[in-house]
Amino acid sequence: FMFEGYDTSSVTLSWMMYVLGKHPEAQDRILEELDEKIPNFGDGKLSVQILHSLDYLDRTIKEVLRLYPSVPFIGRQIYEPLTIGDHTILPGTSIFINVFALHRNEKHFENPEKFDPDRFLKEKRNDQHPFSFIPFSAGPRNCIGQK
Repeated sequence: FMFEGYDTSSVTLSWMMYVLGKHPEAQDRILEELDEKIPNFGDGKLSVQILHSLDYLDRTIKEVLRLYPSVPFIGRQIYEPLTIGDHTILPGTSIFINVFALHRNEKHFENPEKFDPDRFLKEKRNDQHPFSFIPFSAGPRNCIGQK
């Protein structure tokens, strides 16, 4: 369990640095937010509450995970018949969810190739399908690092 998050964290951090390098305006907004919310960084007063208040940083991380998911495919094994519409998937079948394609689907995200952290503003996510953004999978077998 304690080693599960290293690869995904390093991949996400690498993509974060890449995206911030390509979008200096996002870097500037993050720095402004950090200066505002943590004016005396290093004074030992950083808290979980302060981290949760970093809204733009949070939206930027989500947008990086949307564009560059650390796990681009999720595999599952079917154990009992599963009917979707007119189709039945039989037990023993392996299925894969293409997270990369899901996160770039115009049905769920306007201008899906565009870097836009503000697409994760609460008021813009209200009508979004709950499984349109699943960087760590979803359901009872989602990422162990998320627990």
